[in-house]
Amino acid sequence: MFYKNVLYVMVQFIFGYWSVFSGQTMYEKWIYQVYNVTFTGLHNIWYALFDREFTAYEFLTTPLYYSIGMKNTVFNMKEFWIWFMYANAQAAMIIGVSFWTSQVSAVDDGKTFTFWAGGHHVYMNCVLLANIIILKMQNEFTGYNIFIVFCQISSYFVLLYYF
Repeated sequence: MFYKNVLYVMVQFIFGYWSVFSGQTMYEKWIYQVYNVTFTGLHNIWYALFDREFTAYEFLTTPLYYSIGMKNTVFNMKEFWIWFMYANAQAAMIIGVSFWTSQVSAVDDGKTFTFWAGGHHVYMNCVLLANIIILKMQNEFTGYNIFIVFCQISSYFVLLYYF
């Protein structure tokens, strides 16, 4: 949850730096509202509820697995800052690559992307990367989690077409 939101916000923050903090947003207004709910939320819920590293029998017979939570070995300040810096590096990469590709690729009339098209390109990369990272973290690959990722990414293109 922290990673995907830091990624999303830091891209906008880096753009603010490049635009001299003018207040110009890179995305349209409606797209801010649906990032957590439509494009990245359901996969996190699925991961939290149904992804298991070990079987139920292993959990019941091996109390060592419960000590991980008690000792804060997985969720602590060090891990938080590692994920924070990871999201910042990827946000810089997304905005750098997206702006570079939007400037060197011409559209039909010979011009480069428009401002809003470049913003949607950046946003699409945020959605893709957030979903791919959580898919990479999963231990059980069922058809359901891959279907959820596909639906979340596809919903971006469907909503972009209609709005």
